[in-house]
Amino acid sequence: MVKTVFNSTVFISLLHKMKYINSNIVFHSIQKAFSFLPSNYRRKSLWLLLGILFNSFLELFGLASIIPLLATILNPTLIHQNLILSTLFELFGKPSFTTYICYLSGLIFIFFILKNLFGLYITTKQVRFSWDAYEQISKDVLKSAYKKGFSYFNTENSNTILNRVAGVPLSFSNMLLIQLFNFINELTIVLIVVVSLLVYDAKICILLCSVLSPFIFVFYKTTKDKISIYNKELNDLSPTLWKPIFEMIFGFVDVKIGGVEAQFREKYFTGLRLSKVLRIKLSIIQSMAPRIIEIAVICTVIMLLLYGVWSGKNASEIIGLLSIFGLAAYKTVPSLNRLMLSLVNIKGQEYNLEVLDEFLPIKKENKNKQSIPFSQKIAFNNVSFAYPNTEKKVLNQLNLEIMKGEVVGFKGASGSGKTTAMNVLLGFLRPDTGTISIDDLDLNEQNIAHWQSKLGYVRQDVFLIEGSVTENIAFGVTPQELDIEKLNNAISKAKLTDFVANLPNGVNTTLGERGASISGGQKQRIGIARALYLGAEVLFFDEATSALDSLTEQEINASIQELNDGSLTMVIIAHRESSLTFCNRIIDFTEL
Repeated sequence: MVKTVFNSTVFISLLHKMKYINSNIVFHSIQKAFSFLPSNYRRKSLWLLLGILFNSFLELFGLASIIPLLATILNPTLIHQNLILSTLFELFGKPSFTTYICYLSGLIFIFFILKNLFGLYITTKQVRFSWDAYEQISKDVLKSAYKKGFSYFNTENSNTILNRVAGVPLSFSNMLLIQLFNFINELTIVLIVVVSLLVYDAKICILLCSVLSPFIFVFYKTTKDKISIYNKELNDLSPTLWKPIFEMIFGFVDVKIGGVEAQFREKYFTGLRLSKVLRIKLSIIQSMAPRIIEIAVICTVIMLLLYGVWSGKNASEIIGLLSIFGLAAYKTVPSLNRLMLSLVNIKGQEYNLEVLDEFLPIKKENKNKQSIPFSQKIAFNNVSFAYPNTEKKVLNQLNLEIMKGEVVGFKGASGSGKTTAMNVLLGFLRPDTGTISIDDLDLNEQNIAHWQSKLGYVRQDVFLIEGSVTENIAFGVTPQELDIEKLNNAISKAKLTDFVANLPNGVNTTLGERGASISGGQKQRIGIARALYLGAEVLFFDEATSALDSLTEQEINASIQELNDGSLTMVIIAHRESSLTFCNRIIDFTEL
């Protein structure tokens, strides 16, 4: 048996070589959409497409099966003149005419049941494929976005990122992919009907095409750009539409005290009104398609009548022409309607391809991951760094060593480079020149993940999820993987024992969104406990106590100091000298 292997790479390269494809929106969209799908989904899409095409043939065959039944009822002699009808007559045991018609009707009815069951099966497969593709592409986009690193998330609007990770893949999968499948399906049906009419009567077919084509062409030309613009504007508006709501929620105190609630509401209402206008325009354009098709059909009927009169056909022949057209129109009119809508919607969803181009396909990860030991020191080796679009070097030929078990303080004026140096150590920023080495082994793509697994990071505003104390300390750990002994040890070292004991449900008490129900000092301790639970060997404190009152700051500093048993290496950024008094060494970045 010969095994055929589908090579998706070759298929895509062939599409690229066919220059005319790039000038056609449908074929261009098929090419791009196909390239964004994972390889296993590409194979599934081809099988699904074959199923859709086969279903189209069944639909047309079901329509055509009515014709012999009607013809036999009108002319019983066809039973013996038509090969298929006579064969069925023999198989049915040469019954009476009435019985034969009942048998034939029953056979057609059974076929329609099977045809619709298969159609439902294909629809189910199509919907499942769309949602599966959404799930996979959304995961891939998120993974690709995370690969862009700290700078991307630090500079890009969070709502924009959310839209790219969730909104665009959803539109791509449930709108663009579905519309492409629908377009191919409906185009197949229309082409088969047109070819059938061409065989039956070429003149009628040419007449029909010459009447219908201008309507479709004008509709597409006049609406495609508008559809594309409106959909793109909606996509661009989406990230900013909800922005005022989030700001009103998370900035409730400032909004209320500042008396600017009305201004934030107006920002939201302005976006809402613009979204409403755009969606109304899209709905109006989409509702135009069936009305235009209806006008085209009426125009065609009139042209057929005129054609019959001018060609000298009698009344029965004209009625025959209209009957054939009516049968063809029964299937083609809905198909033409859906075909036009699919065409303009494909054009309208074209912006999704531009957005996904930024993220897909994602680069393959280097599987040769390396571990990186840390038993001696961390070193900056002539490290220089400047932020994008700036010429000033925040770090300039920095040479610095931090010994294992040492507690080092970073201080300096704003912009002196202390936070940048910490972000370089964390692996969030890559040096423009120079290297970071751990025990004389340079950090690189292969070992950065292993290095980061050794780090703990406590910042001024500790990130807390809307979950329990346990979920916030054992961050990202499933209940099945939870180590109770490690959890209790981390709670004890972070001086959270009394706090947890006084909670209504202990470690299972929910802390509220972003830790709304606890104090700043408690948040810091949970941040410390999290780092300890996750096995940090190096702890970074970034202005961890700057927002706390003096008493709480002293308590947190005392807790940090107690951690200094020689097993942990700590790097502390602070403006206040009081937060650095227990450091083994203080580095002033202003003087570097």
